[in-house]
Amino acid sequence: MAVRRSPSLDHVNITNSSMHALQVLIPHGNLIINKLNVTHNRGRGITLWLSNSHGTSEVSGAVLAKMNIIPYDVRGLLNMCAVQKKFTIANRIIMFYKYDSYPVDCVKTFVSPGRNILFRFLLVSLFLRFSPDLFIGD
Repeated sequence: MAVRRSPSLDHVNITNSSMHALQVLIPHGNLIINKLNVTHNRGRGITLWLSNSHGTSEVSGAVLAKMNIIPYDVRGLLNMCAVQKKFTIANRIIMFYKYDSYPVDCVKTFVSPGRNILFRFLLVSLFLRFSPDLFIGD
């Protein structure tokens, strides 16, 4: 799994993997794949999650709804329920939360010196009886 990386794969063989073969999430630059062999894997062969922050297409939302294959504890994504509660944002941050059956209290405080913070939800899936509490405070 590569998060915010742009791997260059040349003559790579991924065979008999117990999980998904190749997952690339939000590559930062060009992604180069040449002569890749993916066979006999238990999960999906190749998964690419490309994010266009300026897109407004309904199709992109349908694709994101199928992205529940991201495993827990992915390096490179901020876990919403991590122990650290306060985060200083310099430019952008990608936050990830995946539902777990354990009862947890997921609270985060985001600060950015001298800048306003904008939140964009790429995918939100909530139960009907619950609603998120978003607090705008000092």
